[in-house]
Amino acid sequence: MQLFKDIVLLLTFILVLLMFATVFVSFFMAKVPFVPTRKKILPLLEPHLKDRQGQLMLDIGCGDGKVLFWAEKKLGLKGRGFEISPLPYLLSIVSRYLKSSSVELRFANFFKQNLQDANLIFCYLFPELVEKAYDQAKKQCKPGTLFICNTFRPKQLEPVKIISDEKNKPYFYIYQL
Repeated sequence: MQLFKDIVLLLTFILVLLMFATVFVSFFMAKVPFVPTRKKILPLLEPHLKDRQGQLMLDIGCGDGKVLFWAEKKLGLKGRGFEISPLPYLLSIVSRYLKSSSVELRFANFFKQNLQDANLIFCYLFPELVEKAYDQAKKQCKPGTLFICNTFRPKQLEPVKIISDEKNKPYFYIYQL
């Protein structure tokens, strides 16, 4: 019985160590921690995107894929997400399977991807990465593509729309390329 307990304890320790290692590696690979978009604020986007059914939404730094799964289910959007951190990427793969979703998920650095197919681009990144991503999208995407930022926005630009909650706290900034 003691041997069984020791094996369980060792396996638990190894699992916890692997989780910490994954988070540590993820942070240094992606340069941002995994902070998921809160599900309760996503409906704020709905009135602004409801007429885009069938269009392609890219989520650059998609984390667990929550935004893409919501957009597919509620708005009828096609989705493609890019994630460079292993743990959030694995979570998104499991979620896609459990939700029977057709969202495409790629374990890839979005800065090395071509974004030209997008009709909408969503990001929840630190300000310096948002600015770099906006510049990339501006160069690659067709005019009229929407660039939506959660919380952080490019400092040098004024959004065409700011979406706030009932307490007037801004959550989303929409730009048109």
